[in-house]
Amino acid sequence: MRWASAILFAALAAAQTRQVALTFDDAPRGGDSPSGRQLTATLTLTQELIRQLDQIPATIFANPGQARELSEEGVDQILRLWHDSGFTLGNHTFSHADLNKIPLAEYQAEILRAEPALRRGRGGAPSRYFRHTFLRTGSNGEIRDALTAFLTEHKLIAAPVTMDGSDWLFARVYATWARATADPAGFRRRYLDYLDQQISYAEQAALALFQRPIAHILLLHVNQLNADSMPDLLALLARRGYSVIALEQALRDAAYQSRDDYAGPEGLSWLRRWAYTRSIPLPPEPVEPADILSAYRKQR
Repeated sequence: MRWASAILFAALAAAQTRQVALTFDDAPRGGDSPSGRQLTATLTLTQELIRQLDQIPATIFANPGQARELSEEGVDQILRLWHDSGFTLGNHTFSHADLNKIPLAEYQAEILRAEPALRRGRGGAPSRYFRHTFLRTGSNGEIRDALTAFLTEHKLIAAPVTMDGSDWLFARVYATWARATADPAGFRRRYLDYLDQQISYAEQAALALFQRPIAHILLLHVNQLNADSMPDLLALLARRGYSVIALEQALRDAAYQSRDDYAGPEGLSWLRRWAYTRSIPLPPEPVEPADILSAYRKQR
């Protein structure tokens, strides 16, 4: 089934119940702002997100070593806050290591090194889920397969991604340029407009691959942009007919048992990995607005 043909199913798909799991990477906090290195600001941000996600399931993937400035006690406090509020804590390596830049053994050590803090946050329980940093699973088949075997050995389930609104990029610009324009609300609308485009893309790609809607997994990050945008983001999902489900429930969708033969340096969504495996061409994903992408690059 090619892309154009799949669009014919869109009307039918819209009438069906849509499901999405929310996942947040880079707890205690990503690199959206210098205040991310301050414990008080990070606690406030965490509390904002927890309040807005009340009764909504989400999985929080943490890098305990990314926030050393917060102190070990501060990181533990934030991870416990997430866990005690009913959210699932997952492993995202200790310091957001890049599998493309370090040996596999070092990357595996980074995964294990994150566990003590995560266990403290969960009251002693081990991690169940793992999220690949940068969505990079191995630059070649040997590395990919060895990492997969390592995760299986340590009873870690890899968490795929099928929806991604580049919030990490928007968040960095939001913390500086967007606020300086005195129109943060307008910037948030642009972020959500782009996310809306990516949701449409993911829906149509899923139809091309599976001829039906699937339970999607949305990648977000712990940052101020999402804290400020969360009510509108949840409203966007509701308008599009989505109910938010737990990651565990999303992974029961048979789509996530699909074969993935991709090995390479790119951090691809799983939709593109499955398309690669099946030799099904998908059009390019929506591109971030040029001015926002330029502003991000200037800050790097």
